[in-house]
Amino acid sequence: MGLGLCLGLWGSGCESAIPEDGLCPGSAVLTADCESGRGFGAVVVRWRFADISLGRLLARGLCCCNANPSRDGIDRQQCSNIGSSCLESSAWLVQRINLTLRSISDDRLYSWDVACTEGEFTTPYCIVPGIYDMQLTATVNTVDASQPERFLCSKKPATSPPSVRREVVSGQATNLDAVVLGINAP
Repeated sequence: MGLGLCLGLWGSGCESAIPEDGLCPGSAVLTADCESGRGFGAVVVRWRFADISLGRLLARGLCCCNANPSRDGIDRQQCSNIGSSCLESSAWLVQRINLTLRSISDDRLYSWDVACTEGEFTTPYCIVPGIYDMQLTATVNTVDASQPERFLCSKKPATSPPSVRREVVSGQATNLDAVVLGINAP
């Protein structure tokens, strides 16, 4: 549930759909001066995950897997992809994907956290035209052996390809291509 929607429902007991206590926080850096307007460009990106331990590309929008959930734990609320519908690998959960753009000509930086399940994101048309190093990253939550009934932040990032250099052009959406992030790396 988005923050804007939650703020709008504040008086009616709005709560996050996923119990977030102990999960990895967002990593977006405050993006300055990001107001859509003429003369600016945007970036569009799509992503999927690959389970490296199994060598399998996962469906777009699949952002968690828990083959052996606890009987009554919070892990069932945090990840509904459980049991036989899930891969036989270590449990994992990614809530947010982070897109970061760094200008190669000055210290301009843009950064957004996006709900993982979206599978695609287009930035606002607020990016100053120029050449940027662009990267998609994510932090993985895992089921901890000491608390097997819930996912906790592992502080371990998903395996991410290196940044890609692209030009942002005024009035256009620059494609970052489909990015595959890896989970369950050895």
